[in-house]
Parts: sequence; structure tokens; C-alpha cells
Amino acid sequence: MLTERAGFAYKSNVVPAAIAVLTGVVGPSKKQDAIIDRAIAGLARRMSCTVEKRWQAEGRTGAAMRYIDLVLKGRG
Repeated sequence: MLTERAGFAYKSNVVPAAIAVLTGVVGPSKKQDAIIDRAIAGLARRMSCTVEKRWQAEGRTGAAMRYIDLVLKGRG
């Protein structure tokens, strides 16, 4: 399970360092969901696996948090 808590950073046009490494996005961006998609793809690529299933829920506060569950499968 992943918890993506950088909602305030995205609202301020800041990309967190770890996300920048996984996505290659270094400039300002308010497109949180697109960046999360790229980060998950980057993580899977680094782990040599594929994302078999994904569930995602949004937090109920104004913090723009995302809770993400993944099923990853190794590429052998």
C-alpha cells in the first residue's frame, strides 16, 4: 500500500524529490494523478515488474492524499 501525501506540494507547484526521480518531472505541476501514474510506472520499471491490479482512494480532508494498493508481478 502506498500513501501519496504530496497534495499540498502539487498545489504549490512543487514536485517532491523522490517523485521527480521516478517520473523525470522536475518543473511545476498541479496534475497530481498524472504524476502518480508516472511514479508508479517508474517504480515498476525499477523493480522489473508489472502492475497487475491497482486500487486507489482519495482522502477525505483537503490535503489531497491518495491511498493506493498495487499487485505487482515480477518479470522473471
